[in-house]
Amino acid sequence: MGELDDVMTLLAIGIVADGRIANEEVTVFKKAITQIKLSNSEIELPTEEAAITWFAKYQQDIRSIVFGPQSTFENRLKGLLDNLSVHIRPDALIHILQMISIADGEVHSRETQLILFIKHHWHMK
Repeated sequence: MGELDDVMTLLAIGIVADGRIANEEVTVFKKAITQIKLSNSEIELPTEEAAITWFAKYQQDIRSIVFGPQSTFENRLKGLLDNLSVHIRPDALIHILQMISIADGEVHSRETQLILFIKHHWHMK
């Protein structure tokens, strides 16, 4: 998986974390993905349509990981975060995840837990 897929996966985890997929969250996702700054500036960012296609293709796989065994999810998430920490500014990803969590007008406890887990893993306050 490349750095763009890693970013998209983490943001998709933020979308499905509360157990539902709100259109407003997907809108934040697709806009963020088309403008994100990656360490490899030669990577071509997807269009909004391509981002939506990617999300539709992988959302069930991501849901199965998020709502599978907690230890499996945490281990996969830690590996993903380790990869991402060298490809993108962690504070930028946290900001996008926060925007996703508030997009539908309700911040769910699982979204908050996800962001706190990521901040703890990346030693952020």
